[in-house]
Amino acid sequence: MAVYEFSDEQVEMARHALGLDRGKKIAFRNFYRCSSNPDWDDLVRRGFATCSVSAITGIDCVYRLSKEAMYFFLNTGERLIREREERERA
Repeated sequence: MAVYEFSDEQVEMARHALGLDRGKKIAFRNFYRCSSNPDWDDLVRRGFATCSVSAITGIDCVYRLSKEAMYFFLNTGERLIREREERERA
């Protein structure tokens, strides 16, 4: 079994990208837009995320976690709820 290490900044940004920094309500989104960022670039280099140019600004990076990496950033008892599934339950 492989062990992966992430910096505190990477954990914080990944959880923000997943919508896990908004209290109890978890809104799945899986993106983080900013100028180039060394912490995100490290995740991209290691295969945990991808980076593309923002269609909105044309200069910012849009970072997305890979499906496999998403689960590394969940705390015990947390799970991802897609927005559509959340609306259907409401």
